[in-house]
Amino acid sequence: MSDVITIHPADADYPERARSAMKPPVLYAIGNLGLLERDAIGICGSRDASPEALRYASEFGREAARRGFVVVSGYAKGVDRQAHKGALEAGGSTIAVLPEGIEGFRVARELRPLVDMEGNFLA
Repeated sequence: MSDVITIHPADADYPERARSAMKPPVLYAIGNLGLLERDAIGICGSRDASPEALRYASEFGREAARRGFVVVSGYAKGVDRQAHKGALEAGGSTIAVLPEGIEGFRVARELRPLVDMEGNFLA
């Protein structure tokens, strides 16, 4: 994937919050790096969540976006993706944490109409 950006802890654009929170890892990203400096809130949950839990996750994402937070979550189907979807539908921004790595990343079909990789989404 040619548009992947590598950010080392020694780089000037490495997010200060990540540097101060833990032993900084190398970050690999696609999208808007400015999101790493914004206030964020995280959510994660089951891949096989109930319809009610999925509805709550989506509403969580929408409400977080309305309040100006970037939503941070994994990228698994279920609660994680619904939180991203809710935030993006509300015009907010999200960061997807990819435990399997970034090389095989593809935007999920259900999120494609909502994602602007340069503006509101960072993987």
